[in-house]
Amino acid sequence: MNNFKWIVKQRWLLRKKHPLSLIIGVVLPLVSMIFYLQAYQQSSDMMTVAVVDSAPSVYTNFFKQRLASSVKIETFPNQAAADSAAINNKVSAVVVINPQAAHRLAEHRSGVIASVSSLQGKFTLKSFKNNVQLAANLTQQLALQAKSLTEFKKLTNHYQRALPKLNFRDTGDAEQSQMMSVQIIGVVLMLALYYASSLSSEIMQKERSDGTFQRLMLSPVSRRTYLSATVCFAFGLLSIQSGTTLLIMRWIFKINPGCSYLALWLLLELFDLLAIAVALLIGSWSPNRKMDGALQTIIYTVTSLLSGGFIPLIVMPKIMQRIAALTPQYWVIKVISQLQHQTGWQSISFSLMILIAFILVFLAGTVYKLSNSRTIARFA
Repeated sequence: MNNFKWIVKQRWLLRKKHPLSLIIGVVLPLVSMIFYLQAYQQSSDMMTVAVVDSAPSVYTNFFKQRLASSVKIETFPNQAAADSAAINNKVSAVVVINPQAAHRLAEHRSGVIASVSSLQGKFTLKSFKNNVQLAANLTQQLALQAKSLTEFKKLTNHYQRALPKLNFRDTGDAEQSQMMSVQIIGVVLMLALYYASSLSSEIMQKERSDGTFQRLMLSPVSRRTYLSATVCFAFGLLSIQSGTTLLIMRWIFKINPGCSYLALWLLLELFDLLAIAVALLIGSWSPNRKMDGALQTIIYTVTSLLSGGFIPLIVMPKIMQRIAALTPQYWVIKVISQLQHQTGWQSISFSLMILIAFILVFLAGTVYKLSNSRTIARFA
């Protein structure tokens, strides 16, 4: 135990000589939060939508008013003009109001009020379609309640005075906050991989090259103690980084991830352990430090991009979505999504078991290599 504490202490003293690395571990997630907050705010505030209403009426005007409370709308005389604006990137989506909508609503018949299309893909269409659906549902609900056009006007005026925006925006804001949380966590996962390498494998490789490791092996310090102390030290600092990031999300930016912050922290703790296992595996099997750095950069960057943390999986081709399932980050993102949608415990436990399997395989490969290495002296 004394040897274990001594190694951890030496790791901490060495890290204190480079305080910038400790600060970067917190600053970079903070910068990513500011970036995503501004990006999502701009996408929400500045989204312009084309609306085609070939048969204006009191009903369709109310529908457009509700839509205009969340996005900017431009009215076009026909669909061809609206589609042209979408092709030229002047609008993000096109909403075509059904010419028969007013007639159906006046007769208290339900039906499709409007259709939505977008050239910007499923991601934009999905997020905006919720707003259109809310506006359509509200218009139809009030129309069915009213016995006449005059009563419909009274109901809409009462609604505008009582709840001008609240009920309409809640669902869209919640979904947007959840998507933003996933992308912020994606940045945290990639930083955890690089941070774990600097706290574990890079230190071990440096000690191998300067002879410190060989001298320790001639002392009462065993390889198991050496490895476990390194893992615990790295895990402790990564835990502080993850906890600090979540505290900033919760108390400073007040981001709602759509799930419990405690569950999110425990999930990040599991990934921190996985990040250390990956770093040690790459470091122990790399023939030299240059190869280790190159492999880490390639593996960490590629897997982070494929996992869905930076780029939503919904916009990726099907083949890329299947490849993403081979990355540990994918399963972390999947667990977060399952927590957000309150999926059953059976599905969540399956994803967690896959993450644990990744950790065990990586640690087993590291222990095997370090226990049987005969080229320590030539490692540089």
